[in-house]
Amino acid sequence: MSNAEAGSLRIALAQLDGPSLDPEDQTAIIDEHIETIEAAAAGGARLVVFPQLSLAGYSTEAAPLGPDDPRLEALHEACIWYGCIALAGAVTPNVGRDNHPSISTIMISPDWVGIPYSKINLHGSENDRFQPGSRLKVIKIDGWRLGLSICADRTLAHAQETSRLGADAYVVAGVFSPTDVIYERMTEIAKLGMWTMLVNTVGETHGFGLANGGSALWTPEGERIAQASATNRELLFVELSR
Repeated sequence: MSNAEAGSLRIALAQLDGPSLDPEDQTAIIDEHIETIEAAAAGGARLVVFPQLSLAGYSTEAAPLGPDDPRLEALHEACIWYGCIALAGAVTPNVGRDNHPSISTIMISPDWVGIPYSKINLHGSENDRFQPGSRLKVIKIDGWRLGLSICADRTLAHAQETSRLGADAYVVAGVFSPTDVIYERMTEIAKLGMWTMLVNTVGETHGFGLANGGSALWTPEGERIAQASATNRELLFVELSR
């Protein structure tokens, strides 16, 4: 019986280690994403979620990477081969405000590669380079409606509006440091009645300093039922069920 038939959705939260992703080596970054997808598929995951700017090596200075970039072809082929869907973070081209790029989620599925969502709530110096997104987004995977959020988007107001769009789950892709108070907010968001996922990276990053892992899943009642290490690379498998 498939996940869809069973009413469940198995997801791999890819808590990568920051130092391993060199912003100057896009080929190595793509290869690491492919290896992660392979491992996720071996663990039965249908969806793989990566942290904010994972395809940019966690650097806000990275060159834009659009969904039609030929460097993504190998990643697309991996999703076709393994029957997986990946949500990865990238600096993406954007038409508007002097063609400033955006911080976005690139979705790679067996039949589509595109940008479903761009970060709305830019933080600090991000405002100098990037164009903010303009709309909330809920994507549908195997009957599940997933609301997308990137790092500083994870406000209660953003989550409430996403919930009103009918989201079953809320996905936060971030690069959070030890000083970020994030779990309390995730609990508040989950209690809106949505499964809530946090995927973070771990270790020193090239653009955000130290990240403290701790990727996790909360039930719609606000209970944290799965959590990754605060210090190690990890592929955290979680399952949404009805």
